[in-house]
Amino acid sequence: MDSQYNAVIQDLTFLTSRLMRLRIVPNFPIPPYRAGQFFTLGLLGRESRVKGFPEDPLSEERKSKLIRRAYSLAHPMISEKKELYSGPPPYLEFSISLADQTPDTPPPALTPRLFARCSQEGIFLSEKAMGHYTLDLAEGAKNYLFLSTGTGEAPHTAMVHELLKRQTAAHIVVISCVRTRSELAYHQEFRLLASRFENLQYFGFSTRDLSVGAPKMHIQDLLEPRVFQEKFGFELTPETHVYLCGSPSMIGAPRKMRDGSIEINPQGVCALLKERGFALDFGREKGQVHYESYW
Repeated sequence: MDSQYNAVIQDLTFLTSRLMRLRIVPNFPIPPYRAGQFFTLGLLGRESRVKGFPEDPLSEERKSKLIRRAYSLAHPMISEKKELYSGPPPYLEFSISLADQTPDTPPPALTPRLFARCSQEGIFLSEKAMGHYTLDLAEGAKNYLFLSTGTGEAPHTAMVHELLKRQTAAHIVVISCVRTRSELAYHQEFRLLASRFENLQYFGFSTRDLSVGAPKMHIQDLLEPRVFQEKFGFELTPETHVYLCGSPSMIGAPRKMRDGSIEINPQGVCALLKERGFALDFGREKGQVHYESYW
């Protein structure tokens, strides 16, 4: 194993050709982490890319350096006995997707290399967890709402697992939106837990696998007050803390412009909730809406 690699891939489970669950074991004690945080993974530039992605024209110097990217940490949710997983696990788990190769966008640097790896091969792992997208932002919340697109659900597996392990009485709703149903990486685990815990509800849906005559739906549609109350049984008010992870267009996080003004995508969830009296985490301001842009 190359000296720049400090961990080993224990297992790669391909849920589809473009979605995998990756489990890594470091050659040092697993660092402490909080649900929702991320680690940095890395591979050398000389590593091969998966079929369909051309090799990079890298210099020899660049081939000998690590290509790194941050990935949110997921968490196993169900034990072999089909019960809530009692941890901590002896590995670190990540849910990783491979973006489509298009003529208009540069190929991703790291994920095509990750998808070409095999179990027992080396990888770089940062030696500490990072990030503030954690349950610490919502101490004492009456309700929790977790909204994600794609692999943005990864940190929510860890957060929901932590809340259930704490035996919280709070109402927990998890909504995961993907392109096709095969991309709902934790669908079975969430459904099983929802059948065991009365305070947990899960709704996973796709934007492409539509029934005949069914309208295309997005997360924002489910947040319409009447729709949300009918589906989940309570009113969506600022008593609920909302966690958003995934597509920046879904999140619509506020941005500070050069002239000092604040810009918010009017189509995103942040704008929608702000109009209903929710406060956003932004800068030093704290609120009930927390977000992590996943790409």
